[in-house]
Amino acid sequence: AETFKITIQTLKTQLEEGEHLIEDQQQRLKQESELKLRLGQEIQNKDSFNEDLQTQIRDLEKINHDLSEQLETFNSRKNTPEPDDELSEELEAFTYQLVEEA
Repeated sequence: AETFKITIQTLKTQLEEGEHLIEDQQQRLKQESELKLRLGQEIQNKDSFNEDLQTQIRDLEKINHDLSEQLETFNSRKNTPEPDDELSEELEAFTYQLVEEA
């Protein structure tokens, strides 16, 4: 009878340990599912962020291109005298000529 009680107690202990192992495994599965879901969301966020960055890069490249064209236009105008500048130079030359003749 004593051996029977010990066997029953041993079986109860093993059953409890098995139940604890099952609970631990269920908890791990739940955590794993939550982590997979979170990982999926983070991948979506990363992809969305990358798309936004690519859009910003394209916008900045277009702005850079436009500014380069404006700078090129400005520099070409700077190197070409404006009509008023030409007139001022002619007036200075004429004034200098008058002063020398006088």
